[in-house]
Amino acid sequence: MEIVCFFGDSLVNGVNDPERLGWPGRVLRTAAGRGFAPTAYNLGVRRDTSRNILARLDAEIAARVPAGIDAGLFCSFGVADMVEEGGRVRLGVEESAGMAREILERAGRAGRVLMAGPLPVLRAAFRARLAELNRAYGALCAEMGVDYLDVFTPLAGAKAYADSLGAGDGVHPGAAGYAAVAALVENWKPWRDWHGV
Repeated sequence: MEIVCFFGDSLVNGVNDPERLGWPGRVLRTAAGRGFAPTAYNLGVRRDTSRNILARLDAEIAARVPAGIDAGLFCSFGVADMVEEGGRVRLGVEESAGMAREILERAGRAGRVLMAGPLPVLRAAFRARLAELNRAYGALCAEMGVDYLDVFTPLAGAKAYADSLGAGDGVHPGAAGYAAVAALVENWKPWRDWHGV
């Protein structure tokens, strides 16, 4: 694979990581040690909902993935969708899943696609919405035949991840939290299959 693009929100971008790697930078660093070093783009944008990602997706792909190039598109989003503003959630679960379907369909025309679910947060009501969204995304990916990594469930039960969130804003982990996400991705067979290990 020659190109890998990571699409998502601030949790793909790596906000609050003092090492400025986020989880994509960490998985790429590990992959490079295994001999896999594609041209990589972190296309995580802070506060981007799935609707925002869909709106920019085609242009982002066109600018970075030439025709005939073996590319992988790794999607992870949804936390910004479930943020409550002005007494209402930015996007409901059903709308978010609809946007995800369109994103995955379009991405699939450009290359191989993987998806990781949303990351947990500290606030209980926010976390409950994300748990529901994680289930919806998992069901959607199963229906579409897209490999889906549920990072929400193992991280939601991990004290170290909660501690990493608690040291920050309750949404974006620090270095240890991003490292925990990266470890889940690094050990995920569909990701490892991309670079033949």
